[in-house]
Amino acid sequence: MFNIFSKTEKEPSGYIALFNLKDWWRDSFTDDERKHIVEVFQPLGASKDVLIVGELQSSGNKRILSFLSSLAGWFDNPRDRHIAHKIIVKAADYVASEKNILDLHFFYPQKMKLFYKERENPSALKEATDACLKQIEISEKAAAAFRKEYSDSQLPAHEGYGQLCIILEKQEKFEEAIKFAEQAKKQGWSGDWDGRVERCKKKHEKSLKNRYNANYMALLSFIKSLVSEKEGVKEYREKLAHFLSDSKISAEEKGELESISKKFALTPDEIGKLQKSALSGVFQNITSDQRITEEERQSLEVLLNHFGLQTKDIKFDQKSFNKFYSLALIDKGILPEIKEGNHDINIIFKKGEVLHFGAASVLRKLKRVTTRINYGGFTGSIKIMKGVRYRVGSLGIGTESKEVLASEDNGIFYITNQNVGYIGSRKQFSVPFGKVHSFELRPEGMYIFKQGKETPHIITLDDYEVPSAMISFILNKE
Repeated sequence: MFNIFSKTEKEPSGYIALFNLKDWWRDSFTDDERKHIVEVFQPLGASKDVLIVGELQSSGNKRILSFLSSLAGWFDNPRDRHIAHKIIVKAADYVASEKNILDLHFFYPQKMKLFYKERENPSALKEATDACLKQIEISEKAAAAFRKEYSDSQLPAHEGYGQLCIILEKQEKFEEAIKFAEQAKKQGWSGDWDGRVERCKKKHEKSLKNRYNANYMALLSFIKSLVSEKEGVKEYREKLAHFLSDSKISAEEKGELESISKKFALTPDEIGKLQKSALSGVFQNITSDQRITEEERQSLEVLLNHFGLQTKDIKFDQKSFNKFYSLALIDKGILPEIKEGNHDINIIFKKGEVLHFGAASVLRKLKRVTTRINYGGFTGSIKIMKGVRYRVGSLGIGTESKEVLASEDNGIFYITNQNVGYIGSRKQFSVPFGKVHSFELRPEGMYIFKQGKETPHIITLDDYEVPSAMISFILNKE
């Protein structure tokens, strides 16, 4: 068999010829790069060397922007990202002349994701941000096109709005993030826009206040809400709120509180109620922005120890704590680890593999169901003799099929530093992050698309925020 990558290689055909990209193909890549591109680009159902071999027939609508956007996605990994950049640069040449609004809609996220993975470089972050804004500029036209082409489906998630909100939150531009989230919701794009708006509002409010003053006011408000009061309780509660404003209690401050309790003969029950309410207020305050930092965790632990209390003594929610503490770690670029012995997930870890998440889940699958529908006109029967009747009229039978989401199995969905997977009683899968083409969060669950596989893995969970943040973080590091 001849070597199609030799110096005497013949003119390429396939997709390269179809889209008149021969000069670009020859001038932009080295021999080794061209060989590697052909080997990697293996779309489902196509021949092995379809990029440069075969006579492809045009339907009259050469969607070159869509083709180049798709091609770039095959090389969005650390080893090949320089190739993806060359493809995206070429694709950008066709943006101004592109008439298909959905092809433009899908081009900008591809560019955004490519540059956002290099966001430590200010110019790359700017390119990613600009791509988000460009996709948002055409969002109303794209929404109309989606509704026209997929009239039975709701709008999907909008990656430009979502990623831009993340960028603005990290830059603490909360008011701008709120504006874009509300705009996305108004246009009908899928996503938890209300939750994002609420979180940004709380972060914005928290950033405007002095942390210690905020703690003081919150604690004072909680303690003042106590209905029953006697002489000395007011003085004790105000001192307690003041001392807790810096989340610390010194020996001198503890002594002053003991003096007040002795002076006014406060009972242990009265003191205990004040202390429990105060620490309940601390927990509510540190969870107000749906994030718990390490400093806030340590402060709460110190205060519990000071008063000899446990989390069960205050209004403490372990599930919320785990979620908000994990999200705060992810925001800082740290993935929480689940140590061996602290889980019962039956998987064999590879060398260096670390478990970050595990939760009960349902594995689902899209199935096409065909139903029978009876229809037709009037029917009846006439008695001819005993036991014999003559049927009149007609009855037609038609069929209708629809796609439904069916449950396949119950099990555990897990995330490690190397794979995302599921293990159940009947089914299981494990996908290395290097082979995850994309993942989407839809109303019916999390869709995980593997490279070279047309049908996605669909997972239903009680809460998606932590696993979604983890997968996004790991994929953006790739």
